[in-house]
Amino acid sequence: MKLKLCLIAILAVCVFLSSTCDILNGNENKNNSNDNTTDSSIKNLGNIKEHISGSNSINFAYARNIWDMHLFGNRIYIGYGSWANSSPSGAVNRGPIPIIAIDTAADQFVREDVYVNANDVLTHRPNGADDEQLWIFREINGTDGVCRLYAPGTDARGTVGAPSAEGWDWGNYYIRQTDGTWLKKPTIPGGIHVLDIISFNGKLYTGIGGNSEIDGSVGIMYSSDDGETWSAPENLTNTARNYTLIAWRESLYAFGGDSARRVTSGVQPQTRLRGRVIDANNSTTDSTTVLGIFSEVLDDTRYIIRKYAFIGNLIAFILYKQGETNDSWESPAGLHYASSFSTTSTISIVSLPNPSAEAIDIISRNNDTFAYILANVKNGNNYTVIVYKTVNLTNFETVCSFRFDTFARSFEEHNGNFYFGMGTMDGEPGTLSELSGTIIKIPFEDN
Repeated sequence: MKLKLCLIAILAVCVFLSSTCDILNGNENKNNSNDNTTDSSIKNLGNIKEHISGSNSINFAYARNIWDMHLFGNRIYIGYGSWANSSPSGAVNRGPIPIIAIDTAADQFVREDVYVNANDVLTHRPNGADDEQLWIFREINGTDGVCRLYAPGTDARGTVGAPSAEGWDWGNYYIRQTDGTWLKKPTIPGGIHVLDIISFNGKLYTGIGGNSEIDGSVGIMYSSDDGETWSAPENLTNTARNYTLIAWRESLYAFGGDSARRVTSGVQPQTRLRGRVIDANNSTTDSTTVLGIFSEVLDDTRYIIRKYAFIGNLIAFILYKQGETNDSWESPAGLHYASSFSTTSTISIVSLPNPSAEAIDIISRNNDTFAYILANVKNGNNYTVIVYKTVNLTNFETVCSFRFDTFARSFEEHNGNFYFGMGTMDGEPGTLSELSGTIIKIPFEDN
């Protein structure tokens, strides 16, 4: 298969010379003879700050991070916001979160309305989702057989004891309806932080930060009635946060703030993958189980799994390193893969063609026969953004590469086009990128 490269050399010159390069302003550049992609096909679709009231401030740049991009129908949904309680840049609790998507037919931003059914009254939430951040989107088939898009509410706004539509006694998640609106479901007991939601064995499961003051609230909850009521899985009493749920083969794996951690085994240090396991009978390990040993010893810090994809019989996942606070997981720490999860499994690190490239997102395609990997290379004051294609996590082909004044945090692909969500790292205001929240589109051909 011949892939059309998009190595934009002229853009590299522009970015080095000025942050006001034409590509950053969405304008066309002249074609470069060393590249077989026309610069006019590269589009800057704009910044989400143009569609969110009060988000123009540089202090909002961190909250404009495009944490997730998810294709559903002909729209790409954008996860953004900040649930941090403390931040060097001041990006603290930036909700409510309007639900925004890219209409790929028109290459335009669209906003979708949010409603909540409280006491049998459907009420419009004009400011969007009642959470400080939307971190990720999931597709789930309901008991009616309809596939819908879900968004867990990362950090509910409100106070303990407030009405269920606004309070902390119940955690939120959001379901996109067939009419294009979203329904807020404040039904998860004690789920101030609803961090993931997934379907497994005919039930809905959610990973939350459980609240010991709320009866029955633990770190993993399940529902047998499409999310109307929730219960604790058998044997589980732990309220610790579970950030990512992965349904693989016959089990559901739940990963918390110690997804990976270095330990000493005998006299030799090793890094272990740890998680909770739920089987088809809804039996759950209350404590974390060793699910593999990393082939390399990682730093002595805490890691979570956030982005993952299946490729053939392998699972590939990106670790993220904990920042200064418990709710800061912005720094990627390597792409890894395994053929199984067990006490004897080996967790191997992926070596990308460019050793300086740092993987930050991954998506699978064609029934999991191959995957695209998003990576960034820092070059002084700018970045090279690269997309690799792989069928086995050993051999790679560069699909796309371009320069930009900040890095790409997430991406999607649709109908021969890549969409990139640009981001920034947290830090003092002078270190933040104004370009955080920008969406870039680059077409390619895969013949």
